[in-house]
Amino acid sequence: EVIESYYGLGKAYREKKDYKTSLEYFEKALQNKITQRGQGHKDLSKFYKSVSEIYFLLENKEQGNLYKAKAEEVLK
Repeated sequence: EVIESYYGLGKAYREKKDYKTSLEYFEKALQNKITQRGQGHKDLSKFYKSVSEIYFLLENKEQGNLYKAKAEEVLK
């Protein structure tokens, strides 16, 4: 599945500390998942969380908090 491939690449680049490339792949995975499942689906939580973590690693707390909140929101 394309989504899981993007997600796996995001994780691989995160491990290499290439956070910008990791973010690109996590965002591609997220957008594809939104297209597949819809905006508020619980499956989106792990994707939002991964994007959030990368923003925090890039020291962008505002975006990190935004995506963290989205991850929490879809779980409600």
